[in-house]
Amino acid sequence: RYKKMKEMTPEERVSKYIPRVCIFGGKAFATYVQAKRIVKFITDVGATVNHDPDIGDLLKVVFVPDYNVSVAEVLIPGSELSQHISTAGMEASGTSNMKFAMKGCVLIGTLDGAGCRKERAEGKFVLDPWFEEVKKYVRSGVFGPYNYDELMGSLEGNEGFGRADYFLVGKDFPSYIECQDKVDEAY
Repeated sequence: RYKKMKEMTPEERVSKYIPRVCIFGGKAFATYVQAKRIVKFITDVGATVNHDPDIGDLLKVVFVPDYNVSVAEVLIPGSELSQHISTAGMEASGTSNMKFAMKGCVLIGTLDGAGCRKERAEGKFVLDPWFEEVKKYVRSGVFGPYNYDELMGSLEGNEGFGRADYFLVGKDFPSYIECQDKVDEAY
């Protein structure tokens, strides 16, 4: 979203997008290195986006540490769009989705694509060009000097837990972007 916005003129940005605040909640167990990389990435994206005068108030990114039920009680009532992206075959986000739905929130979710792993392992998965472009953008240093090769590398290849896009982010990416476009159109 940020990349698309940066490629537009100020007039195009204002006509296409309404202001949006993306709030990420979570926690990383002390030994969970990949989760810490993701938290670092979110906070670096926030630091860049939130201080970009070209973007202004059209997009803000916030990370809420130690997300739990007490925090959810405050955030959920004020939410209009919930994006619960589960890691395919590993966790569900149903409980949180139900809480958001009960407050009348629009939900964006992912399919549990664990069955697609065979397709990927056999090399049949066709990479989405926009997903590849976003990974390249992240690696360009736009979000700061941190080296994101390990994080981006976990989204590449065909096999292996913790690498090779085990959680099928690339598989969900095109439909996720399409859904985001529908949200923008609806708002």
